[in-house]
Amino acid sequence: MAGLGAAQFALAGALERLRSVREPASATGDTPAVHLLAAADPANPYGAAVPWPRRGDGDKRPLPRAAGASVVLVDGLAALYMDRGGSSLQTLPPFDDPSVAASALGALHGLLADGRARELVVSRVDGEPVGRSSWYDTLLKAGFIQGYRGLVLRRERAGAMIA
Repeated sequence: MAGLGAAQFALAGALERLRSVREPASATGDTPAVHLLAAADPANPYGAAVPWPRRGDGDKRPLPRAAGASVVLVDGLAALYMDRGGSSLQTLPPFDDPSVAASALGALHGLLADGRARELVVSRVDGEPVGRSSWYDTLLKAGFIQGYRGLVLRRERAGAMIA
């Protein structure tokens, strides 16, 4: 059971019982806990100890724990996956909640604010061109602007949205 850490020593069902008593911040009225992690980060349980959340049995999208890929966790739930080049976003079921979507997209500003990237250019969302995505308007509200290669989030624009 390599890769499971201490979870491999827990009694059957113990992990699920612990998860069931944890209340998300949104249920208590607090600001949700948002974490932008490298997909391969050991702090990201998804894709290793916990399966990625899926949109049904037909959802077979590859979400690799690859270097350069990122995942946004909102209240501990994987909400958004960004591929290693930053050009493609994969929304996960928690992202369907508008407050989770806003929090997850806000976390992408962190990639720019700390200097990891100068800009993000998103050309695809959930496998389709960003211009035809149902998330197009949500991305614009989050600070993305139309560019010739897709929707762009730039450092100066990200700084304006954070301030």
